[in-house]
Amino acid sequence: MRSPQTAVAVAMFVTLAGTLAVAAQGLELRTVQGRVVDQENRAVTSAVVYLRDERTNSVRTYITNSSGHYRFSWLGEYDDYELEAHTQNFRSHRHTISQWDTRREFVIDLKLHKKQD
Repeated sequence: MRSPQTAVAVAMFVTLAGTLAVAAQGLELRTVQGRVVDQENRAVTSAVVYLRDERTNSVRTYITNSSGHYRFSWLGEYDDYELEAHTQNFRSHRHTISQWDTRREFVIDLKLHKKQD
């Protein structure tokens, strides 16, 4: 026979799992991906791509792979984001992803330019 604590734990787990499943169905998440390239459109390996949530000011980073690709998933639909890439002496222009843009998938290639002092 199971103990009362085990029964309570199982009931809480089932309730939590059901709540998460219902919440996930109504949650619309977005993804942004692309490539970081130089002035000649060649892929830039190991560039750091910054994604800043304008509401919370939190920053996520991604280091580009050998083909210059980056990807950020699980972006909230009600948040605005700023996206830019940096290397030692170069940076891209800053791009904004608005909460009013209803797309779920963004493909944004970032072209690096010499940093201005």
